[in-house]
Amino acid sequence: MKPETTKVLVITGVFPPMPIAEGDHIARLSEGLAERGYSVDVLTSKKVDGKSVKGCRVHAEMDNWNWSSQGKVLRHAQDLKPDLIFIWFIGMAFEF
Repeated sequence: MKPETTKVLVITGVFPPMPIAEGDHIARLSEGLAERGYSVDVLTSKKVDGKSVKGCRVHAEMDNWNWSSQGKVLRHAQDLKPDLIFIWFIGMAFEF
């Protein structure tokens, strides 16, 4: 896949400004993909502002991460039609 034609959807419950190291890690990874030409969308928690991540479209729309929210996640994936989906799973962030 060529970066300029590849759409990536990152799904994560942790993202800046949350004070969790994994959130910073996934933000830098997303930023790095965008810098290399990938089209990057991030679906994350409503607690996030997303202003610190360059080149990514941050969708801070998730109220919670339990089983009842899976429909919202699927709708995002269907709407965005990504080529790759990267799920960063940390049980405590996803309320499991």
